[in-house]
Amino acid sequence: MNKLVNLKSITLKGYVNVVGRESKILNHTKHGDFIEIITPGTFEEALRRARNVDLLLNHDWERKLGSLNDGNIELFEDSIGLRIKAQIFDVEVINKAKNKQLSGWSFKFTPLEERWIQGKDYRIRRYIRKIDLREISLLDIQQIPSYLGNSVECVEIQSVVCNNTDLYQKQYEYLKLKGGI
Repeated sequence: MNKLVNLKSITLKGYVNVVGRESKILNHTKHGDFIEIITPGTFEEALRRARNVDLLLNHDWERKLGSLNDGNIELFEDSIGLRIKAQIFDVEVINKAKNKQLSGWSFKFTPLEERWIQGKDYRIRRYIRKIDLREISLLDIQQIPSYLGNSVECVEIQSVVCNNTDLYQKQYEYLKLKGGI
């Protein structure tokens, strides 16, 4: 019998954000289109000050998957970026992981220290140096992370369930299925 069929929980790990890497083009009401870059050390400092960080599915507060205080997630910044390890008990998320229907990670924050710079390419970049980290979200294929380069690995499946390389194809197939294309 396939041991993946009756899983009651899974361990997901990966990078929520690779520091120093540019986001996709975002939009700000005051500054318009811009690219965001989280500078090294930003997450480490934010985690030192955080009382708690929740883990949600798709930024939905009704789909809380855990938190630092609940003890089922670990967050730390290493030389690459913000790393996560999460024990997931949600049956829907377990099935999405088995079917490779996860698109990556995202996070919400309040910027405390930032610099807006227009580059030689005329693109505006926002460099984030200090934040209050509000939440981390695991994203399914209905959402696209703002930062590529993050990854979702499942220990039990012994596989990378998402590394963003096929993300846009999955998003296209989902939208086509839902009649959005």
